[in-house]
Amino acid sequence: MEDKIIITETERLVLRRYEKEDLQDLFEYLSDEEVVKYEPYKPLTFDETRENLAWRIGTGEMIAVELKHSHKMIGNVYLGKRDFEALEIGYVFNRNYWGHGYAAESCRALIGLAFSNGVHRIYAQCDPDNESSWKLLEALGFWREAHFRKNVYFRRDENEKAIWKDTYVYARLNDNTGKPPKSMPKEQEGGLLESIDRLHTTQMGAERIKRNLQIETDDVVQWCRDRISDRNAKISRTGKNWYILSGNCRITVNAHSYTIITAHRTKGEKSC
Repeated sequence: MEDKIIITETERLVLRRYEKEDLQDLFEYLSDEEVVKYEPYKPLTFDETRENLAWRIGTGEMIAVELKHSHKMIGNVYLGKRDFEALEIGYVFNRNYWGHGYAAESCRALIGLAFSNGVHRIYAQCDPDNESSWKLLEALGFWREAHFRKNVYFRRDENEKAIWKDTYVYARLNDNTGKPPKSMPKEQEGGLLESIDRLHTTQMGAERIKRNLQIETDDVVQWCRDRISDRNAKISRTGKNWYILSGNCRITVNAHSYTIITAHRTKGEKSC
């Protein structure tokens, strides 16, 4: 086996180039109808996956995501070069690993690396029906810049008529301001996901959360960020606090200071 070409690493992940040994792991998620539901292609056969892997090995735009503890390849992030010092980002992950914050963790690392290397703008195109995807983009600090109506199709119906789809366009600039454009929709202003990097807690708060949830982690804040960024998390605001229901956990965050106040297991659940 050749040495891995590593792009960067995070606490839990290795982000690297594809290699021949990734065939079975790649087939595992590209053949899953639920995984490719919003992609411009249908589930791939094993032979089609083999051809696709050859392309991935030869391009610098597809980045494989590998778990450090098991060395399993669980998905990929796409970073395609575009005009005017821009990149287009996309991501596809094995369904068995959804809900653990791996997409957010890998994208956050690669976005930071790209901006540090001078990229001016990163954007993504997303199906409005794929709520989990555009919620992730918002959690990563992207802003919705456009909603194109019935501008594209990837499939036809039984009568060979095009099935037209809408498109959201999200983008983030390398300007370090974190401010949305003036025309940004009101519902996105001041949201928790857009300021997720501001989350923090006290030592006492961290110990209380670990005790309430019975979890073992050295980074309670990152643990909470991953749960809040999860595609299935439900976020609401009442008064001065945000309330997040993610899996079997309920997290409370102060809406002004972004302090994680506490977290509890939902009633009747034994673990998060």
